[in-house]
Amino acid sequence: MTDALLDLLRQALRTEIDAALDARLAPLEQAVRAATPARLLTVAQLTAEGYGSDSTIRRRIKDGTLPVIRVGRSIRVNVSGLRPITHEAVSAAAREARR
Repeated sequence: MTDALLDLLRQALRTEIDAALDARLAPLEQAVRAATPARLLTVAQLTAEGYGSDSTIRRRIKDGTLPVIRVGRSIRVNVSGLRPITHEAVSAAAREARR
């Protein structure tokens, strides 16, 4: 087999494995989120902890993709359902965008 065909097969297998793992892990993630108390952070705290830039977080709040809780005039975000942005995740997204 050629290297290109082997790479294509590897990628297809990885995709299938990722989908199977996601399907098996989803109920566990939901159970953990339900059992974990809410952790509410400000936009500045989210930025400091690596959940995205200030402008990205505010844009997601404005378009409704990031639900918020208002405490007086301040905004708090429940981080139990969020994942910090890692260098690996950014690199993977960039590779996918180039394809």
